Amino acid sequence: MIKTLNILFSARKDKPNTDGTIPLYCRITVNGQRTSFALQRNIAPDRWDATKGKVKGITEEAKSINAYLSLLSSRVCK
Repeated sequence: MIKTLNILFSARKDKPNTDGTIPLYCRITVNGQRTSFALQRNIAPDRWDATKGKVKGITEEAKSINAYLSLLSSRVCK
């Protein structure tokens, strides 16, 4: 039985790509057991809002990535 569930989206600023973008990761914690995986999405470091766990701005790229994060979160919670 699941007692606790937490989903965290983060950007790994310590692993920049050659083009200067950084990869996005998802960490899921269930009952204290963690697993993390890359989301296969990259963004500019200044575009990531760490406190909200999403991309800043209203550009099409930001809307697309934020919608993907929301969809992923809802699928995990089902």
